[in-house]
Amino acid sequence: MALSPLNTNPPRFGLGLIDSAAGHLVQGSSVTYLASPSVSASGGSEGQVPSFTTTFPAGLTPGSATGTNWSCTTTGQTVTCNYTGTLPISPGTSLPAISLPVTVSNSLSGPVSVTAYVTSDASIAANATDNGTAVATSAATPVLGIGLTDSDAGAYTQGGVFSYTALPVVSSGGTNEADAPTFTDVLPASLIPGSATGTNWSCGTVSQTVTCSYTGALPITAGTFLPALSVPVTASTSASGAVSNTATISSADASPASASATDTGSITTVPQYTLTYTDNVSGNFTSPGTVAYTANPAVSSNGANETSAPTFSVNLPVGSHPERRPAPVGRAPRPGRT
Repeated sequence: MALSPLNTNPPRFGLGLIDSAAGHLVQGSSVTYLASPSVSASGGSEGQVPSFTTTFPAGLTPGSATGTNWSCTTTGQTVTCNYTGTLPISPGTSLPAISLPVTVSNSLSGPVSVTAYVTSDASIAANATDNGTAVATSAATPVLGIGLTDSDAGAYTQGGVFSYTALPVVSSGGTNEADAPTFTDVLPASLIPGSATGTNWSCGTVSQTVTCSYTGALPITAGTFLPALSVPVTASTSASGAVSNTATISSADASPASASATDTGSITTVPQYTLTYTDNVSGNFTSPGTVAYTANPAVSSNGANETSAPTFSVNLPVGSHPERRPAPVGRAPRPGRT
């Protein structure tokens, strides 16, 4: 026997956005924005064509965006990319990254904010914002940056497993990085960390703290995106509400010495069921004979409210036959039935 909800679960997008200058945009320089779209593991399959779009502010002149399985066009300040890969896209899929080159104006100064969107006809859209500052000259030291996203697009469930993806960068607005960077993530108590992984990263987990040391070649050229880090986590079965996770990248010669990124979401409870299933003969079956089963399903007070219609099914043992209902009054029985 089984009791399960009938869920209508629309696809949900996730999106990360980071620039190769780590927000330190030098006048007259070339900078690349990197967008990382995904289909969240917390939603359904994506059967419609995803579309990515961003409109750059004045002072940032976009070039030709590229990405595997993306067809992109640039019109004025607006870049639009349509997905050309295979549909449907399974939940939990990271889509290919989109590279967006721009030229920083010689006269641009002060705060710079870029917001991007990923949408489709039947999904929950996602957006991401990258903030920076336009400056006149490059820094005399390495400048670090980091982006942080999660595979559930911020919609976590109790006991659910998802992962954070961190993307560190050595800014094009500073010098080369000569010291091995260190990644640190102290997870909140509601999230249980697993073993982090990443190419050219050596990682360890102690209690709630994940630490990874870079093992790749040095120096790291300014403007380089380092290999991504994946941090798997399990949401506590008793936690609920808002969750905020902050990851940090640091090195001995960078100034400032570290950079951080924060990813926010919420843990929601899910409906939980109880079910009793009894018969009217206390298990003392006779053959031939008639038995009446009684099922008593309930939504447990330990979980969330059920907003979708449940369905009940049962597999009867071999040799059992459900009782046929009599034909309605005034209607002849079907041939072969009495």
